[in-house]
Amino acid sequence: MSKICTIPISELSKLTSLYSGDNRDCIEQETFIIPDYQRGYRWEAEIHINALLNDVLDFMNMSRKTDDRYCLQPIVVSQSPKNKDAWEVIDGQQRLTTLYLLLKALNLDTFNLEFETRTLTNDFLMKLINENEENHSRPDFHFMSDAWRKMNSWIGEHKKQRLKYAATLLDNVHVIWYDIESSSRETNIDAFNRLNIGKIALTDAELVKALILSKIKGKYCGQELALRQSEISNEWHRMEIELQKPYKWEFLTASSQSDYESHLDLIFNLLAENDESKNYSTYLWFEKHVLSVGNNPEQQADEALKLWQSIRHAFACVNSWFCDATPDTAPTIYHYVGYLLATRKSKLRELYADSKTNGKSMFTKKLRDRILEYVNQINLDELNYEESNSSDIKNILLLFNVLTCENIADGIYNRFPFDRYNAIEKERKGSSGWSLEHIFAQKS
Repeated sequence: MSKICTIPISELSKLTSLYSGDNRDCIEQETFIIPDYQRGYRWEAEIHINALLNDVLDFMNMSRKTDDRYCLQPIVVSQSPKNKDAWEVIDGQQRLTTLYLLLKALNLDTFNLEFETRTLTNDFLMKLINENEENHSRPDFHFMSDAWRKMNSWIGEHKKQRLKYAATLLDNVHVIWYDIESSSRETNIDAFNRLNIGKIALTDAELVKALILSKIKGKYCGQELALRQSEISNEWHRMEIELQKPYKWEFLTASSQSDYESHLDLIFNLLAENDESKNYSTYLWFEKHVLSVGNNPEQQADEALKLWQSIRHAFACVNSWFCDATPDTAPTIYHYVGYLLATRKSKLRELYADSKTNGKSMFTKKLRDRILEYVNQINLDELNYEESNSSDIKNILLLFNVLTCENIADGIYNRFPFDRYNAIEKERKGSSGWSLEHIFAQKS
């Protein structure tokens, strides 16, 4: 399977701690090989380079704990099929090349970087770094030259902060290290195609899945390991498919402003208490919990399995809101939750917290109390189309429609279509959402 974790930039030059016992002690400096199937270097100095330099500076100057991390996107590697002591870069070569240049510009120890078939690029990089000799004859050379010039100019402008900046870069800036543990060029190319040609970036969900599947190797092996990994993968897929159903997804994301890359990210954010999945903060939460038990592989495996059970429980809890009705009962929880989310009177996380800590009857009562608390703040006798808050009128009318569906519901049928309501609300967001249509009686 795979090895996945976050590591500080300082460890890219020497991965001994990550691969202790793997006969890498004799390697003085890590070597990363950019294979021939990789695209050329294209980071622009005034956009990508400038953003990275300033992001690290802002992180350095912000009020934070000493162990806080600024996390860059993943670097996906495998053992090189041609050199077992080197790493083949499958994804992240733009970031890795940029880090290599930046570490050189700061005169810091770094790793070796080699281009597999573009030997002219290897020669050019040596001259650029050692002799400051720019070259714009090829696209790769042009963008690397501009990047190098920008880095040195920026470092010169911030020379008083250079030492602190270098320390922050080495110790507090991390990358997500993702070793797919393949020694096959064909497998590596397949992974590259999925991540690049299809432009499918690694999401928090994929990284969390890889973390769990890799960590349970500390508890299982052989056929039992393969069976457990297959069970988790299959159930993972089933949960993702369920959340993709429009009537569920639009219902659950009514009050959310986040654009989820994976539907399961919504479940992970409930557990990790993230409103947004930025800078891989959700994955980092899961990794922190796995590593909190120490370095013992079996204990990490147990913790990973506990997290997996938490994911399953969170999904089951949320999914039960759609299944609370029987042929003889109305879907009360569905209607109450749907109303609170559609009107943005409660956040999904708040309802999830109530649901997981209360039985069905108590949870239903709490939902009803939340709705009453809002409605009791409105003087219904004074509502009118001319002077009242239009959102209050809309919400009261929505509640009337929802309760009407509740009263005439026949088991799981005749539910209020929150998915369609929320979808139209989002589509009309620029024009204040739903409009109020009414008959205003006038004197004849």
